Amino acid sequence: ISANSTRPARWYTKLGFFPDPRPFPLPLSSLFSDGGNVGCVDVIIQRAYPIQ
Repeated sequence: ISANSTRPARWYTKLGFFPDPRPFPLPLSSLFSDGGNVGCVDVIIQRAYPIQ
């Protein structure tokens, strides 16, 4: 288990099988440089410049 692929669960969350196995998106600001693999990164492109 790596730090970038896990997050704490709420205290009232039922443990066991999770019906939605998709990776959860994470902002770049919440990732650790030595935290291991990342399942999904949430990136928003605000501006695109033409290539010269």
